Amino acid sequence: MKLIKTIEERWSPRSYDSRPVNEEQLALLFEAARWAPSCNNAQEWAYYYTTREYPEAHARLAECLTGGNRAWAPDAPVLLVSCGYKNFPGTDVYNRHWMHDVGAANISIALQAASMGMQLHQMAGFDVEACARLLGLDTEKIEPVTMMTLGYPGPADRLAEPFRTRETLPRERKEVKSFVHKLE
Repeated sequence: MKLIKTIEERWSPRSYDSRPVNEEQLALLFEAARWAPSCNNAQEWAYYYTTREYPEAHARLAECLTGGNRAWAPDAPVLLVSCGYKNFPGTDVYNRHWMHDVGAANISIALQAASMGMQLHQMAGFDVEACARLLGLDTEKIEPVTMMTLGYPGPADRLAEPFRTRETLPRERKEVKSFVHKLE
């Protein structure tokens, strides 16, 4: 048996080439999110995105980035924000799995993107409150979870240090035995 190739090829680049991602491609990526598993089939996610074809919106969303993400992420063809509704739809009943479910939808997009030759980079480094204000979200009900970049990977030499070096380092993962525990 072998790991699915799309999982092996998925990674989080910082350099993107200038090729745009078109609306048909984006629709397919969001269709992948639609089919993600969720608690009680609540599908409690929402996505906000912009492309470089809308430079003012792209710049406004990029302003929410923090730390090192500000150095490279604004160059991505697409910026996205995944958000999650905290309660089950149409109720005031808290869904303690809402953030997990948004993550499942995000990885569905990431895997679909990888299967199409693109990559998605999820980032925690953004100002959640500023992002919520920009998007006009009522954070009692819905909250930004992750900002993401999307596009076709580009050459590492487009990046400044330390990102250039990081882009070319071998991918490392923990050994499975470090996080899997069999109960007998």
